[in-house]
Amino acid sequence: MSDGAKAKIERLVLLTERISEALTADVKSLEKGDAKTLRSIETPFQQLMIQYSKEAQGVNAAVLKHVAPELRDRLIRSAKAMNDLLARHQRLITRVRNASEGIIQAVAREVERRQTSQRSYGRVPSTRPQSSGAMVYNSVI
Repeated sequence: MSDGAKAKIERLVLLTERISEALTADVKSLEKGDAKTLRSIETPFQQLMIQYSKEAQGVNAAVLKHVAPELRDRLIRSAKAMNDLLARHQRLITRVRNASEGIIQAVAREVERRQTSQRSYGRVPSTRPQSSGAMVYNSVI
């Protein structure tokens, strides 16, 4: 077994485990409804992801061929666990985003409804005021 390949795989496993720890904390925060404490939006996590992508680029079938099966299995297990966490994290982030966007759109619709429901006392109704679009632009937030 090549010492360089072994060291590369061990670094990748370590990075994968560190990313998984941060994602686990994020998932717990999102499940509690506390999106302010997400670690995945912080600079150290993003640097960790950049480092992971650089390390992962150097791993291919030829490198994996030169390491012990136990280390290869450890890498596969940690990568699968990280991918599962990433999928769960993405689902929770999507739910939070959709909920917050829905709230903002509901508030914007209510503000617009209240502004347009005012009637003039004249014989001909006044023209409907245009939406300012301050919160919503083309129904996209």
